[in-house]
Amino acid sequence: LSVTSLLDAAFGLAARGIAVFPQHSVTDEGACTCQAGATCSNCGKHPRHRGWRQSATSDPDAVRRAWAGHPDSNVGIITGSPSGLVVVDLDG
Repeated sequence: LSVTSLLDAAFGLAARGIAVFPQHSVTDEGACTCQAGATCSNCGKHPRHRGWRQSATSDPDAVRRAWAGHPDSNVGIITGSPSGLVVVDLDG
């Protein structure tokens, strides 16, 4: 997805009342943007910041600020009782 699409996705979820937070992304070379880089075992699928549960938000201004420093961030969502969302993740 493009940077614009990722931010649009974050805003779209937030508009539905779903708290979002920025996650690391994957570089063009396939490495994670975290310090582990190519050796990351959860590439592009983990939070960029500590305290992500507390800072996850559906407030549009807070979403804009959260993505300002890293506009290429993947979009994480809070699941379970805080959001009422249940996710089933099946990896082959």
